[in-house]
Amino acid sequence: MIIHYRDMAGDAVRVDAFRRGIEAAVRPGDVAIDLGCGLGTYALFACRAGARKVYAIEREPVILAARQIAKKNGYADRIVFVRADARTVELPEKADVLVTEDFSATFIEAETADLIAGARRRLLKPSGTMVPASVEVFGAPAHCPGLYARMDRWAASEEVAYGIDFSPTRDMAMNCIHQANFRLSHLLGPPKRLHRVDLGAPTPFPFDTVLRVRARKNGTVHGLAVWFEAQLAPRVRLSNAPGQPPTLWGQGLLPLARPIRVRKHAMITVDVAVRFSRDSDRAWWQWEVSAGGERADGTTFRSFPTSQGDLEAGSRRHRPGLSPEGEITVCVLRMLKTGCTILEVARRLRRRFPRRFGALRDALNRAAADARRFGRPAL
Repeated sequence: MIIHYRDMAGDAVRVDAFRRGIEAAVRPGDVAIDLGCGLGTYALFACRAGARKVYAIEREPVILAARQIAKKNGYADRIVFVRADARTVELPEKADVLVTEDFSATFIEAETADLIAGARRRLLKPSGTMVPASVEVFGAPAHCPGLYARMDRWAASEEVAYGIDFSPTRDMAMNCIHQANFRLSHLLGPPKRLHRVDLGAPTPFPFDTVLRVRARKNGTVHGLAVWFEAQLAPRVRLSNAPGQPPTLWGQGLLPLARPIRVRKHAMITVDVAVRFSRDSDRAWWQWEVSAGGERADGTTFRSFPTSQGDLEAGSRRHRPGLSPEGEITVCVLRMLKTGCTILEVARRLRRRFPRRFGALRDALNRAAADARRFGRPAL
């Protein structure tokens, strides 16, 4: 786990841009929040910029390392580490500046939208500043034969490998958002803005837009390249666009199951939309590309195996009851709520679910796992 956080801290392009954004936003005496603090890097930047107090919020155990780093660097007296879920945490005061970067390569995610909206409402003063202040999402038709060949790895054998026909998975793979590292030469047309989100206001994340671009050269449209540009401060921007210094995000590719050949100066029309599910925390991307009389489309709704039963299980009117695992979790939570120890919970689990927990060790592991997930974390 720690390697992941060290890699993020080593992404100098991203971290230095946020440093400059924080320095521009935080004023001496401010209260700041580092939402999803990881190693606490941005909390330290806020202290260095003059913050009176910084709340560093993180639900994962890495917060323990962040506290050690703060102490090692002499800022432990000004940083309050809060091990909690950022979606539900409550603080004793509201902040002047709130920093977050829990983004994907394409930025638009239902979970990101919920996180930002809730944090802005509960944790930030009405006059407070978000870092980033706004994010713009861009797209362009992409010609990327190498990446596409890796995605469509069994095309030459008609989806047969090791004597097994994997063809049912191709449609799913071609409706996923793939991480990419594009160069400017991969873009068949000029980038166009898809959407803009103001993080300081209740701007909708879902969007539906149409792009029309002329091909700059002959090529094949393998999909739509997507990235974002964040306004961290009036003079500080951070982009994961092709041609910019690379970041860990890279870019996203919305692929076409049937690539489209285009000639130079041909008009390429791209219809792209994002809709949020009413019954889950998913964001459904849909895209359609037309050029030269050909058309191809995709949707992340087709990116995972499902059944009618799966869809009905998440519907608003469905009464699912509890599975055996759900019954176990309810038992654990009821006992934890009354102040039972992990050992007491485990013994109860063994008595009530003897077939599920053949040994006390198994019950202890389950009780501890649920306690870590649902209990009050302690630093």
